[in-house]
Amino acid sequence: MRRPERSGLAGGGLLLLLLLSSARPARAHGSFPEVKQILLPADRAEQIILATNFGLIVSEDGGGSWSFSCEHGLSAYAAPYSLGAPDTHRLFAMTSGGVIYSDDEACGWQMARGVLSNVLPYGFTVDASSSHRVYAIGVPLSMPYDGDNIYVSHDAGLSFEGPVYTSPPGSAVLTVLVAPSNPRVVFASMFSAPANHPLLLRSNDAGEHWQAATDLADSLGENPFELLAIDALDENKLYGRVLEASAETLAVSDDGGLSFVRSVSIPGKLSAFLKLASGTILVGGTAGADAAGYRSKDGGQSFEAWPGVPHVHALAERSGKLYVAADEFSDGYVLAQSDDEGAHLEPLAGFKQVQSLTSCVADLCTASCAYYAGSGLWPQATCGAPSTVPDEGLGGGAGDAGAAAGGAAAGDAAAGAAAAGAAAGAAANAGGEAPDARPTESGAPAVSVGPEPLGSPAAGGGCACAVSGQPRERSSTALLLSAWISLALRRRGRPLRPRDP
Repeated sequence: MRRPERSGLAGGGLLLLLLLSSARPARAHGSFPEVKQILLPADRAEQIILATNFGLIVSEDGGGSWSFSCEHGLSAYAAPYSLGAPDTHRLFAMTSGGVIYSDDEACGWQMARGVLSNVLPYGFTVDASSSHRVYAIGVPLSMPYDGDNIYVSHDAGLSFEGPVYTSPPGSAVLTVLVAPSNPRVVFASMFSAPANHPLLLRSNDAGEHWQAATDLADSLGENPFELLAIDALDENKLYGRVLEASAETLAVSDDGGLSFVRSVSIPGKLSAFLKLASGTILVGGTAGADAAGYRSKDGGQSFEAWPGVPHVHALAERSGKLYVAADEFSDGYVLAQSDDEGAHLEPLAGFKQVQSLTSCVADLCTASCAYYAGSGLWPQATCGAPSTVPDEGLGGGAGDAGAAAGGAAAGDAAAGAAAAGAAAGAAANAGGEAPDARPTESGAPAVSVGPEPLGSPAAGGGCACAVSGQPRERSSTALLLSAWISLALRRRGRPLRPRDP
């Protein structure tokens, strides 16, 4: 099925208009607060990290108590998050400004340097066997008409070099994954335009060289697809998510990606996939307002319904225990655990169980915490002393909503991300903030803005030292807008960018 062309010009005009207006700040990236990822350090049996769309919620005692660490400084509008190998416990995340990392459990953040400093990022992945190797996808702001690039870091994300691969003009690199059983094997999914063919790339030398793309149109149709996982024991068994017009379908390859077989399909969003250590495969998502879930005992060849499945946002396993992130507003909890592969779920936490601010960011996060307490997400006691800062004073500034709206009008998530980068600089120069550039379930960026925490560099405070390094230099509004418009033009007819998992 051919997807209609989308012009980036419409978004440019809207962006210029909105940059001249002000907007009331919103939280949780313009959507309901929800957990997006479950991070489980392998060597810290009691630590659970919930990556939400408004910061991190952490338990150090297996879920008995929880603390909140808001988005602050460089981590504003961060997603997705990823954990490095146990030797470093480095925490990675991505923003419209680049890949960031923290070595002190999100107390402070640093920006990856090297070539990535001038790149608009779309995604990244960490080599699970070694935190020293990180891959990122993006496009240089100085060369918006060229293809998408893959960059690599060999120093645990401190800096990036490359590109090690550049796609043909008009083709989008959507995901990159490293084979757990053989870290030198790296796969990337790509979508070509205007032919609308899904393609798969493979590298056998840790990304230094890439084999010619495998055309998967016969297997997957004229649909973009994302790599979800590579089997932990078999580098040639891949799992992907096919992004069709009215459904998202799991596809499985047993031959190293030369072909895929379509499997279970959800007429909505396939939001979570996990292969348990036992071999059981779990798939969860939503079909409209309804929860949808399936399980397979034969490697994905057949699936059965998952009885009692909640609205699954994320899945994770550690030491034989399954963790399921759900929708508190629909299911009554945000995290459940199971000892029988999900047959019975025991609610473990809801947002109301958040009892405190993470101590190292308590001063930075008081205002954000108070906002969520005021909206009923958790008790005011979670935040300590009530904030004296009016809500309207936390965001504001000209143009902080414009960029994402521009991307949404263009209908292209990549253009929205570029617009977010433009508005980040424009808002900073005007005293405002950066908007959320991540796609919504429709594939377009969410129109949302949020508060820059007190004391952050953008707010003119003094916490630049807490996130290490000097505040980033920002180009003029005109140059940033020009970069966004150029990128929007380049993206005309391009597929939608990957959605949040």
